[in-house]
Amino acid sequence: MGKNIVLLFIVLVRLLTSGCSTENVSSTQNTLEPQEQAMKAVLLKDEDFIIKDENNYFKLGDGYKNLVTNESVISISEATVNRAYASYMYESFFVSVGVEIFRISITSPMLETSRGIRVGDTMEKVIEKYGGAGYQKLLDTTECCSYGCGAKFVSFYFDSNQRVSSIEMWII
Repeated sequence: MGKNIVLLFIVLVRLLTSGCSTENVSSTQNTLEPQEQAMKAVLLKDEDFIIKDENNYFKLGDGYKNLVTNESVISISEATVNRAYASYMYESFFVSVGVEIFRISITSPMLETSRGIRVGDTMEKVIEKYGGAGYQKLLDTTECCSYGCGAKFVSFYFDSNQRVSSIEMWII
């Protein structure tokens, strides 16, 4: 968990200092070579911050009462660091909630993003759905693709086989 927080911080700093593009691929499709198209990020929308499957539905920025799941809470932790919030650990996901859900972490292949990405999917599929502009290598050992829209971000972390090992969404 501590390593993920450090990685999340590094990703956030890089995104905020890099001027990450959210240009829509379709608007430049006719003028770019295929390799250049892959490096563009696809425009994110509010719907891109939804996690779902047949039994679960939750959205970054929604209130905790809007979280729909039939999983039981495994643990709850509360903290106060400039604001009060609670973190809820479930079997297949983790959420942090203040006034709204401001962090979601997924390590289970049961859940997927609104664009159909799950833990276990390939880096190639992530880049196909979200674009390649968000690719980063962190701490010389971890690769990720991160994308933002306003104050909302989504990151896909990859294992050594370039498969999604976890998905993180957060609001800054």
